[in-house]
Parts: sequence; structure tokens; C-alpha cells
Amino acid sequence: MQFFNFFLNSSLLVLVLSMSTKTDGQVRKTIIVDQSGHGSFTTIQNAIDSVPSNNEAWTLIHVKAGIYNEKVTIPRDKPRILLQGESYSVQDTLTDSEGRHYFENCYIEGAVDFIWGNGRSIYQGCNLNVTASAQRSGMAAYITAQARDSVVDHSGFVFKEGWIFGTGPAYLGRAYKPYARVLFYRTRMSGIIVPQGWSAWNYVKKENSIVYAEVDCTGAGANKSKRVAWEKKLSSKDLSYLLDINTFINNGGWIQRQPKRGS
Repeated sequence: MQFFNFFLNSSLLVLVLSMSTKTDGQVRKTIIVDQSGHGSFTTIQNAIDSVPSNNEAWTLIHVKAGIYNEKVTIPRDKPRILLQGESYSVQDTLTDSEGRHYFENCYIEGAVDFIWGNGRSIYQGCNLNVTASAQRSGMAAYITAQARDSVVDHSGFVFKEGWIFGTGPAYLGRAYKPYARVLFYRTRMSGIIVPQGWSAWNYVKKENSIVYAEVDCTGAGANKSKRVAWEKKLSSKDLSYLLDINTFINNGGWIQRQPKRGS
């Protein structure tokens, strides 16, 4: 049996897990997880365990604010589960790891590597609120920490037509792995972005393998005159590949099979 394993901080995001096409796209049941005892369960794992195997209907598990110190396992034979949190985080808000993901019109908040991992993802129209002021005075924030590990690793983060705002200073990203790949496309950036834009972190003098790029971005933070010299200029072929939802992440048309927002 195969499992999905991950650690969860309750945050204002929705995680969708779907492995099948047989669904009407409607959420049929909602389960509340609340550590205070006012929900259906006090742990996330107990809520997942309550969902029957081979469930035909979508189940929403709403996780109330709190710190849940548990390792969560979702068996592959429970294919239609949504996990939704309600609070905010400062560090590692969104663990975007292992797989293809699509985020649309999301609000994501944090200060330290608050979108990180080796996911293969597109963020369409997302608002990124940087909260550097939540840290010790003078510390910079880092929006992304992408973890692409080799030239044959297909992962990467693509941010399209979103907005970066909040309190700075902030870097667009720092390389968590040597082949980190992040693209900001037509993104509105406030003046909180540091002039150099990016950090190689532990890969100084190995920047040639890092793929960080900005294309057609606007705002005070989008001034590239003092960006790091190793920021990449993508070829038209590479840019088209990363921006096309079907070629980059939507293999098999899985996005169209997800439950409709507000259902």
C-alpha cells in the first residue's frame, strides 16, 4: 500500500488529494478537527482514519487553528480528501513538495522560506504577504526555498500575475537545493524586495545551476538594475514550457477533475 506522508502546520491553504476521475466535484461531508474538543476529532489523523476506504465523495477536513504535532498519513485508497486550515504562519507556511500542484487566487503569508519544497507548481494570481516584521529586527524574509536537486528534476515554482506586498526587506528566494528553479511572471512587487533579489544560500560560487528568473514584473520591487548577476534569462522555449499549465503540471488533465470552489 502507498501512502502520503507529511507534517502539517494549520494555515490558510487548501490541500487537495485526488487520484481518480470518478467524482461529481461536490464536497459531501465536512469534518472539524479542533484541539479544544469542540469538533469531530482532536487530531488530524483520527479525522482521516474516519474516512472510509475507496470513498466516492469528497470529504473536507477543516483544521481549526493550533499546533498539531503529528505525522499525518493518508492512504492511497482514500482518494478524495481536502485538508483546510484557518490560521497563519511565519516559517515554512506551505510545504510544496513531491508532486504537481496548482494554486489559484490564494493568500499565502510568512517570513522565512514560507513557500518551500521540491514541488512542481503554478501559483496563479496569488497574493504573497511578507511579514518580515514578525522576526527579529533587521532580519530579511525569504519568500521561496525551492529544492530542485538535479538537472533531470522537473520541479519548480512558477508565480503568475500575482502580488507581493507586506513588510521587508525580503528576498524572492534562496536556493534550498543546488538546482532550485523559481520564475516570477507578470508579478506586481512592492518596494520590500531587496535590490539583489535572490540568495544562493549554501551554493555560493555554484550559482550556474540555479534557475531564478523574473519576466515582465512591475512595481518598485521589480527594478532589476542591481539584481544578482547570475539571475537567468530564460529562452522563449523554456519560458513557454514553464508558463503553460498543461505542459508543466496538468499532465492527464487532473486539474479539471478537482472539486469546485465553494461546493
